[in-house]
Amino acid sequence: MFFPKFKKEELIDSTKLKKAILYLIWLICCLAITAFIIGPFLWMLLSSFKTPTELLRFPPTWIPKGWTLENFGYAWRVLNWPRMFLNTAFLVGTITILTLFFNSLAGFAFAKMHFPGRRTLFFLVIAALLIPVQIPLIPRFLMMAKIGLVGTFVPLILFAVCQAFHTFLFRQFFMGIPDEIIESAKIDGASYFRCYWSLVVPLSKPVFAALAIITFIWHWNAYLYPMIYLLDPKMHTVQIGLALFQSEYGIKFGPLMAAATFVAVPTTIVYLVLQRHFRYGITLTGVKG
Repeated sequence: MFFPKFKKEELIDSTKLKKAILYLIWLICCLAITAFIIGPFLWMLLSSFKTPTELLRFPPTWIPKGWTLENFGYAWRVLNWPRMFLNTAFLVGTITILTLFFNSLAGFAFAKMHFPGRRTLFFLVIAALLIPVQIPLIPRFLMMAKIGLVGTFVPLILFAVCQAFHTFLFRQFFMGIPDEIIESAKIDGASYFRCYWSLVVPLSKPVFAALAIITFIWHWNAYLYPMIYLLDPKMHTVQIGLALFQSEYGIKFGPLMAAATFVAVPTTIVYLVLQRHFRYGITLTGVKG
């Protein structure tokens, strides 16, 4: 049987061509996914500068033909946005700090401390990830109502501080820190908390930054629990403000897009500032040292 013979140069060119085609396909897929993710945000941003007539035009236009800032002015006037931004910043900041502290402590205990039932307790923590947030909603509300904490920020902070997902990620990251570092510090007389605070925390900035971003964005966009527990309008968060904006003042799409735009600005800034640490934290989680 005759087999064609190819020169070495032809084989190299064929390999380069295949790599170029695969790279082109990969690039097209990445651009498509990026457009799918960023597209709604760009549409919201550009629609906030459109006039009411242009917003209802069909077929729709991407770039506004008549740029206007009236949507932002109207959206800012109809609700007490400074108060809602202050409430949300206080609530989210407190939750983020406490969540990182307590869940990192739990992750350190599961990763570096040896005690009876450690595997069983960690299995129960992982099992908590399977429980939807809606299931404990009514029991939690009844419990907080009996204590008299409905209408305060306390229930929102208490229920948000301990997160199974955060404990799992901290534990996986801490597993990558060599045990010899902890043992050396213990020989010198350091307690477990001193090992955690002075050794583990400085080595774990990527995972702290990654989970800080996740926590901040998640609770900044939270709507269900604040709607249930925050009855006083002076305690409303920005997400409740968006909902009230639609119900009390009708659906005016231009101002609604403007309000959604300046509500999304803080989360965008936080991610852009910490994105490098976020990428490293997710990449290094679970990598053994």
